[in-house]
Amino acid sequence: MAASMRDAVALLEQAVHLDPNFTLAYCVSTEAHDTLYHLFDPSPERRALADAAINNALRIQPDLPEVRLAYAHYLYLIFQDYEQARVQLAIARAGLPNSAEQSFLPAGWIVGRVTSKKLSKTSKKRSSSIPAIHSRWQSCLRLPRNAKALSQLAAVDAPLNNKETAISEGKTAVEMTPIFKDAVDGPFLLANLAIVYAWAGELDLAFATLEPLKRTPSFIGYGDFKCDSLWTPLRKDSRFDPLLAELAPRD
Repeated sequence: MAASMRDAVALLEQAVHLDPNFTLAYCVSTEAHDTLYHLFDPSPERRALADAAINNALRIQPDLPEVRLAYAHYLYLIFQDYEQARVQLAIARAGLPNSAEQSFLPAGWIVGRVTSKKLSKTSKKRSSSIPAIHSRWQSCLRLPRNAKALSQLAAVDAPLNNKETAISEGKTAVEMTPIFKDAVDGPFLLANLAIVYAWAGELDLAFATLEPLKRTPSFIGYGDFKCDSLWTPLRKDSRFDPLLAELAPRD
């Protein structure tokens, strides 16, 4: 995903070089840099690229609905400024009443969860890339607003048997961004902590952490919980099947 997005950014840079007033290219570039920053590269350099792209879009056509949509995306993923993102989304909605992209805010936690899954699966294989991943996330911890990076580092440490470190990282991430303060990233961080507990062998804590997430609509899916390898450590526990039954779709 990261490689394909970087390739797309390179093409967009060529487009705006040929046409410096290509507003939609700046919009798409903004969203690409936002997502890379949010998931893979929370560096000052990546943020500066997102800043430049959205500033160019706002400079050229500030009233274009697509620009306001890109601005909402930027505010949400770069700054976690949900209130201002909603304001911009409302402005975009007036000009793009049928745009499916307007649904990105409620689904924001999905992208972080995908990243966590990739890191966890990589760590299970004891890949040679683990030291590089670990070093990358350690560097992210020095950046502001780093709860997601810390949580994802915990998901790497737990399968590597760094159990105490992983649990400490996962708990700290949840404390930094609790559900009552952030209904988007908070559940993702809590689910990640449950995964960390599971891989650390702390099954009681894993099931206890999952309990409030049962009431979070669509967060723990029946199919994922049943089949996803992230939940493998829980499957032989007697509490797994009853919890799975609670998550089963209802007619």
